[in-house]
Amino acid sequence: MPQADQEPIVLDPGGKIRNVAQNKRLLDLLPQTRALLPEELLKLAKFYKAYPTNVPLGNHLELLANALLAQETPDGELVVSQEVFPVYADFADATEDSGEHNRETHEPPEDEGVLLSVRWVLVSGIGLLIETLDIMTDSGTKSFDYVIGVSPAPGSLQNV
Repeated sequence: MPQADQEPIVLDPGGKIRNVAQNKRLLDLLPQTRALLPEELLKLAKFYKAYPTNVPLGNHLELLANALLAQETPDGELVVSQEVFPVYADFADATEDSGEHNRETHEPPEDEGVLLSVRWVLVSGIGLLIETLDIMTDSGTKSFDYVIGVSPAPGSLQNV
């Protein structure tokens, strides 16, 4: 399991991981870490819904998991259309030109749109949930990473 031991993480409003030297190890680790599967997202959703303050995050993870399951392609690829999360498409429009993205690929995607994924990353002994917002445009894909919570490893949640 990849882990980053690092200095304090520098965040912008909303928990956005800033693209600064202090965050380099964490940002370099994210592309190497697989996105959580729908089953793992559902376990985490149930975990978060056990306390009222965390219910909105649990609902979000459950919706993302169900959207992934509902839109599985015949070849087994899991994709989420921006129609499920229209607010992210609006956010992407406002964010796309900010120049504050964490990673950029210059290979134009097949379709323009927005993709969401969640990764669990161990950072200095603390399990972070990091959601990545990929904005795909004609000029390539821009990625924005947000810390959305802390949790135990999804695989350790047996009887949640």
